[in-house]
Amino acid sequence: MRNLIESDFGVSYIASIGDGSLFAAFRKGGTERIRSNSGLWETHIVGVWHFVEHVRTNNQTPIQHFEIKQLHVPRYRMAEAADSLRSGGGDIAEKGERFLVIAKDLQLRINTNGQWAVFGPWSHSIILPKDLSDKLEEDIKLLLRARDKVKRTEKDFEFGGIRTPSGHAICHSSQRLVEAISFEKAMLPRLKPQHFGIYSAYCTYKDFSMSEKMPLDLIQALVATQWGDDPNEIDDWMMEIFLETQNCFLPRSIWGRNINLSEREASEILAAGFQKLPIEKRVQFVLMNGMHGSGLFLPLAALTGCITFENYAELITQGCQPDSGHEQDRRKETTYIALYGDLAAAT
Repeated sequence: MRNLIESDFGVSYIASIGDGSLFAAFRKGGTERIRSNSGLWETHIVGVWHFVEHVRTNNQTPIQHFEIKQLHVPRYRMAEAADSLRSGGGDIAEKGERFLVIAKDLQLRINTNGQWAVFGPWSHSIILPKDLSDKLEEDIKLLLRARDKVKRTEKDFEFGGIRTPSGHAICHSSQRLVEAISFEKAMLPRLKPQHFGIYSAYCTYKDFSMSEKMPLDLIQALVATQWGDDPNEIDDWMMEIFLETQNCFLPRSIWGRNINLSEREASEILAAGFQKLPIEKRVQFVLMNGMHGSGLFLPLAALTGCITFENYAELITQGCQPDSGHEQDRRKETTYIALYGDLAAAT
């Protein structure tokens, strides 16, 4: 099984964890070809750390049942956490290890010997092998150089190393967002908007008016598409998510069982809801809807906290082969969309 996972996902074994194993890979990012058992697939996403956990799910039967869990962590988030831990930040765990949460169920740790480790829903820290530790140390240095290129103005933070395709400067009230773009430019000198990451999301924010104000024709198209679905054919658990999302986002529900509104009425209510949504969340919605074709309520469920972004990634990749390029790209895109929201909201 170990060789199969390494081959299928293009990852390397790190350690055994109970009835399973942990694997990882460092993805440089940009235009990149990754080898897997199903062949080469080309990706155009800024770099991530890819963790794959292979665990036994049923110990009560003679037949072994295993589950594959995946996490994709942006290189910026890993470097930022590592730099903070190296500087004495984070919380203290057992044996004096310092830690920061870098993703759901995953912590980055540094022990008293200066070794990097990860900790998840297992009983002990796992030391990263030297090749991965070296990559992390290199990214810390890259981050520090990128920070030096971010300048403070009277109102905002700026990075002069790149502009958007429409000529907008990289300028924002969030220092971390500008720093992340500077970091992406440092790690990918030929950074392009097609390399999806924080810079690409920023280009959507600055160069496309729909993130500033959702146009009525887009809202009407979203409503018309939603009205094409029969609410009686939606699973009960999904309908509960959709109704909870509408309760969080709108003054009244516009779609569901026994809800009878015209498309015009629904569009007006939805337009008012979008205008109250913070701009970084509107940018995230535009990205999720445009890149994933995930409809109206599923992106909004993640943006309103009715589901997590991890839940969202699971739902939009249902039916995909876990090691496929399609699933990997959707998961990486989702983690960057989530990170953009965190960074853009920070001040």
